[in-house]
Amino acid sequence: MPMWISDPLIVADGFGNHHPQIEITGDNYPAITWTSSATASVYFAKMNELEVFDTPIKLNPEGVDVWSYSWSGPDFIVEGSSIYVVFKSSSGPCYLVKSTDNGTTFGDTVRISSAATFDPSFPDVAVFNDTVYATFMNHMDVGEAVPNYVLVRSVDGGATFEEYVLASDVFTDEVCDCCPPEIIVNEDLVVIYFRNNDANIRDIKALVSIDRGLSFSSMVEVDEHLWYLLSCPSTGPDARFLVGNQAVSVYKTFEDGESKISASIIDHDSGEILETQEVSATTGSGLSRNYPQIATGNSSVGVVWEEVGEGTSIDVFFNSNYSPTVAFNPDFAINLTQQAGVQSKPDITMTDWDYHVVYADATDGNLYYLLLHEFGEIDESATEENFSAYPSPFNNEFKLTVSKLTKVSIIDLSGNKMFESTLSTSTLIQTADWPAGVYLILYETEQGQVYQKVVKH
Repeated sequence: MPMWISDPLIVADGFGNHHPQIEITGDNYPAITWTSSATASVYFAKMNELEVFDTPIKLNPEGVDVWSYSWSGPDFIVEGSSIYVVFKSSSGPCYLVKSTDNGTTFGDTVRISSAATFDPSFPDVAVFNDTVYATFMNHMDVGEAVPNYVLVRSVDGGATFEEYVLASDVFTDEVCDCCPPEIIVNEDLVVIYFRNNDANIRDIKALVSIDRGLSFSSMVEVDEHLWYLLSCPSTGPDARFLVGNQAVSVYKTFEDGESKISASIIDHDSGEILETQEVSATTGSGLSRNYPQIATGNSSVGVVWEEVGEGTSIDVFFNSNYSPTVAFNPDFAINLTQQAGVQSKPDITMTDWDYHVVYADATDGNLYYLLLHEFGEIDESATEENFSAYPSPFNNEFKLTVSKLTKVSIIDLSGNKMFESTLSTSTLIQTADWPAGVYLILYETEQGQVYQKVVKH
């Protein structure tokens, strides 16, 4: 399905760019968390009604430095007007801070890792009906060996946390000790996705609780690629529930000498893999692909990741499909950034037909936001009295007519903007250098948006 991609919007200038995460607040604005290695702080910034981001709010109190790495950091989740953010401090403990007013203010820090934990790391958070579920890696002895995932739960909205429950004792392997997890929760299940380490086979698995996180009774094999790696890959899975107790996850793996981004659907009632599909196209041997993140909604699934783009630059790529499956066509992947330098560590969320993406740019050390608008049903009646494009099909030009002041954009099916202007009368559009194919005309009026499809021979 065709897509329009906005120009990059800076999130914050001079506040660092490690491990950005993006969600939509209860009042429907994009919000982002991240850390700065320079200040050892975690920040929160929210877009306002002017469609720019407010000045970041520092979430860690004075005297508590934050663990800051490009590939791992804070996580947050939204439920109603409440926002829950978890992060690891440099001194050891993991903490939660909560906002009850859509991110305008945040309360005091609450420690989620008890004194019984050893070097708790990689916190991740989920919430269901104001019960907060957080997971983190805990080393099970003072020598910081035997890494395992544990779960802590708060039944009072994050004010206090119960003692941790050991989740990964349902198997005998070792968890991969530098790959962040993902926790997801619905009305039936609490599931922790993570990367395993079975004698250097580093595949994705899932730990399942059927009693609201009081215990974990089973483990599911998510990934069957058998990636053998002597060192830690420092990249974990992302996951979301789809329908019922079926969940989709994305992850990096390695197969046939090629880095790959894959997606799998698991039926957690049966513990079976229903589908596995490659998300990224195979365009060359050994290309770097990493750090996939996923968004679901409106019967569609979208994935972003980082990959070598033109030349030696790293760019942010995107792919999607339009049913609750992993029926991706890898050849439809889109390069969202297409510029020199390193644009990496993306995250993604979704509202209606819009995807919201954040990524780190190494050139200026800042974060950038993109809006991706997926076109739904194309209005073929757009040639009524208000708008027309003639002829279609066309060759080197066509006439665009509007009957009132209208912002007009024309894009190709990859989202590349071919023309943009505000018009009030007829205009001849020159297309000699446009490739043959289908183009979408977007008319933006006070009454809303109208789309029209035209074709160049």
